[in-house]
Amino acid sequence: APLSPAMESSAPKTFTWKDPTNFCVMATGFALAFDFSVVLISIQSYWHIVAPDKSSLYGFAFGVYDLTQMLFMPVLAWLSQKVGFKAAFITALLLNVSGNVMYALAMRVQGHHIRDGQSVVGSYVLLLVGRLVAGIGSGAIGVGVIWLTRTTNLADRAEAVTAYRKFQTMARIVGPFVTFALIGNGASLNTNEELLWNFYTIPGWIAVIISFVTMLAFVVQFKDKPVISHEENALFIEGEKQGTLWGHIISTCVPHVLITCVIMSIYSQLFGFSCAQYKFVDSAFEIFLCYIAFGSGAFFAFQVWRVLSDKGVQDYSFVQLSVATLALGLIFLFNFSNTPPEALFHIGAALVGFTIMLYFANFESFFSKKISQHEDEAGVNVNLCVSAFPAAGALGRFVGPLLAGAALTISQTPFEDIVPPIDFATAYSSQTYLQNLNITSPPFDELCVLSFPLHFFNSGCSLAHVDVYLPLILIVALGCFGYLMHYFGHNSSLGNFYPLRGKQQEYNDSLRTHLVPQNEGDL
Repeated sequence: APLSPAMESSAPKTFTWKDPTNFCVMATGFALAFDFSVVLISIQSYWHIVAPDKSSLYGFAFGVYDLTQMLFMPVLAWLSQKVGFKAAFITALLLNVSGNVMYALAMRVQGHHIRDGQSVVGSYVLLLVGRLVAGIGSGAIGVGVIWLTRTTNLADRAEAVTAYRKFQTMARIVGPFVTFALIGNGASLNTNEELLWNFYTIPGWIAVIISFVTMLAFVVQFKDKPVISHEENALFIEGEKQGTLWGHIISTCVPHVLITCVIMSIYSQLFGFSCAQYKFVDSAFEIFLCYIAFGSGAFFAFQVWRVLSDKGVQDYSFVQLSVATLALGLIFLFNFSNTPPEALFHIGAALVGFTIMLYFANFESFFSKKISQHEDEAGVNVNLCVSAFPAAGALGRFVGPLLAGAALTISQTPFEDIVPPIDFATAYSSQTYLQNLNITSPPFDELCVLSFPLHFFNSGCSLAHVDVYLPLILIVALGCFGYLMHYFGHNSSLGNFYPLRGKQQEYNDSLRTHLVPQNEGDL
C-alpha cells in the first residue's frame, strides 16, 4: 500500500553534511582529530628531546589530552544544554587554540639549557600543560555527537555519525602526511627561530590555525535546529524496547573503554615498535614509515564499510568485525624473534588502522540509537547520557597510552656514559657528525639514543615488557569480542533498514514494510 501523506511527512530528511550548520560540526570533528593526529608522528621524539630523562612519563604526555577531554566532556555537554550548542563549541575551540599555542612554544621558552646535569631543549612542563588545555577543548568532539543525536532521526543517524567520523578519519590520515611534509624542518635546533619553527612545533601552529578558522565558522554560520522528538524516533524502532537506559550505557561504555585502551596502546607506540623492536626507523626523516600501513588499513576499511553498508550490514556487525581484526593485528605484532621481519609490523599496523576506521563510528552510531530509543528515560539529562560514550572513549585513549608508556619503555643511554662525549649543539645540525662518531663506550650495538632528529642510535634499544604486555591486551580484546557477540545478540532490534538512506525509493519501501500504521488514526 502507498504511504499516506501523514506518514510521508513524518520522516523528513534530517541530515546532510553540506548544510552550513552541520558542516561546522563536521569541521570541528576534522579540526580536533587533526590536532590529535598531526602531532602523533613527532610527539614521541619531541618528548625524548625535551625530557630525555623522563621516558616513563611519555605515556602520560601522550594521553593527558584524552584525560582532560574525558573529564571536561560532561562539562561541555552541560554547557551545551544550559547556554546552547554554539557557545559550547566556541568555548571549546578557543581552549584548543590556547593549548596548541603552548605546545608550539614549548621548545622555544627555555631553549638549550642544563637540567639535572643533562643537556636538554625546551620545557616539558609547557608541553604537558599545552596538551592538557588542548584536550579540554577537544571535548567538543563529544558535543558534536550530542548535536547529531538530538537533530537527526534514527533513519539518518548512521549516515550522520559516520559522516562525522569520516571527517575525523580524513584528518587522522591528512595529519601525519602534513607532518611528513615538514621533515627536514628541525634539522638544526640552534637559533631561537629554529626552536620556534621546526618539525616538532609547526604541527602545533597548524592546529592553531585550523581550530581558529573553525571557531570563526561557528560565529558566522552556526544556527540552532529543532530537536527530534522521541515520538518521531519511535517510528523507526522495530520491536519492543530492550533493557534500561543505564543498563545499555554501562553495557556499552565498559567494553568501549577496554577496547579503546587496547587500540591506543598500539597506536601510541607505533614509533616505539618500529624504532626499538623492528629497528627500521633510523631518523626523524623515516618516522612516516611506521604510519603508511596504518593509514592504508583505515582507507581500505572505509571502502569495505561503503560496500557492505549499502547491502544492509548493520553498525553492530561492523563493531564485531573490527574487534576481531584488532585481535588478529595484535598477534602479528608479537615479538617472535630478536629481529622480527618488518612485514609483520606493517601487517599488524594495517589491521589496527582497519579497526579504528570501522570500530569507533559504528559503535558510536549504535550507542546514540540506543539513547534515542530510551530518550524518555533520559529526560532533561539526554545530553549528558549521549556524552557518556565519547567520554568513555576518551578514558580509554588516556589509559591505553599511559599503561603502554609505563610498560613499553625505551631506556636511552645517558649522555655522560658515552665516550667520546657528544657535542650537543653540533649533534642537532650535522648528520655526518652523528654518523661518524667513533663511539667506544658503551659498545655501539648497545647504544640507544633517540634525542637527535637527524640520526637515531637504536641498535641497543628495546621495548621493555612487550612479551607480557601484548598477550595481556590480546586477552582483553578477545574477552570484549566474546562479550559483544552476546550483547549484540540480545540488543540489536533497532530500525534494521537502509541506515544510510541512499535511495529514497528504497527508504520508502522499507517504511512500507516496517512502519505502515493500522489506520490513519494511529498517525
